[in-house]
Amino acid sequence: MPREPSAKTTHAGGRAIIELAHALVVDAAEQVDVRFVILKGLAAEAAGLREPRTPADVDVLTSPNDALALGDELVARGWRLRPADADDITFPRHAATYFHPSWSCDVDVHYRFPGMDSDSAAVFEYLWSTRTSFRAGGVDVWAPARAATAIVMALHCLRNMGVVGRQADYADLVQRTACGLEAQTVVQVAKELGALPYLHSFIYESFGLEVPGELEVSLEWRLRTSLPSPLARRLEIFLRASWATRVRLLRLALAPSAATLFKDGSGDVSSSLG
Repeated sequence: MPREPSAKTTHAGGRAIIELAHALVVDAAEQVDVRFVILKGLAAEAAGLREPRTPADVDVLTSPNDALALGDELVARGWRLRPADADDITFPRHAATYFHPSWSCDVDVHYRFPGMDSDSAAVFEYLWSTRTSFRAGGVDVWAPARAATAIVMALHCLRNMGVVGRQADYADLVQRTACGLEAQTVVQVAKELGALPYLHSFIYESFGLEVPGELEVSLEWRLRTSLPSPLARRLEIFLRASWATRVRLLRLALAPSAATLFKDGSGDVSSSLG
């Protein structure tokens, strides 16, 4: 089966395409009256928390109640939902990814963000109420405030430290955070987002501040950070699961859905965000 263009394709016009994709999201969100903020990428660059470079995709965070409406509007404009693994026990979903055959970037519509353990709707409302903006594609685009963006970037780095270049990104973020933000501000925002248990090391490395309290992290976070191998993660979840859940996991493993088989390919799966 031929593959659609990869979301990771880069070329000379990549920056212009990414900025236009931001403008597209703004227009699509306005059409269906959905509020959103941009995570990472150009938002982090605008906040001075990352060196200028062209991101591979557009990361959007909406209220959980609005994610499907924004996704449906993208589909109405010719975008398609990328397949996802049907095993949402082992791989809990936090976003739906959309691609378009004519665009060399994806749009990831997040309805939660791993490492932010407060209620997802409350997280979005906090980020929205403290939002800022930047320019992309000739339009104003909403983004979390600077401290919240630093937290988003730190969580993203910490749960993907095995990715090539991520440790360098993290070291750069620590330096930029230390120079441009106050420790108490970062701590307070992390508490609001339910992210503080995951950021003890980041706060210490940025400010030399030891945050009191137990480091209680979720099972999802532990699996994401300690078991990057999908096979190892499946086995760990299977061993922890009840017998009823094990039956479902075995069924998914032995008879995977089309979405699971083609999650890295071009299948046009018209499923909900579920």
